[in-house]
Amino acid sequence: MRWLSFMVLGLSVTSCDGEGRHPAGLASSAPPVAAKPGGRVDVSIVETGFVPDQIQVERGKPVTLVFTRKVEQTCVDKVVFPAEGIEKDLPMGKPVEVALAPAADTSFRCPMGHAVGRVTVR
Repeated sequence: MRWLSFMVLGLSVTSCDGEGRHPAGLASSAPPVAAKPGGRVDVSIVETGFVPDQIQVERGKPVTLVFTRKVEQTCVDKVVFPAEGIEKDLPMGKPVEVALAPAADTSFRCPMGHAVGRVTVR
């Protein structure tokens, strides 16, 4: 019985959304979203993670990803771009811009690594 308590505790500690689910642990199967003219992409943080979580950009063109957190209970209170050394706080309801000029595909994630996204260079 004691091991069950530890197992339940472990699940609640590692939960990304505060409700025992890991809804965005893998990138979705939704088609990638292309950057708009001017290189801007709006990314919402919702119950399931980043939307969109797959973004296509043109090689050699700068892009600005604008993250807006729309839910309070989530581990996505920051966005992390490990390869670029970028980490930004995501206050509730306030747009946060991340400027990139990726030469290669890169990823972004929440601090816990449960919600993930990808920027694909074409």
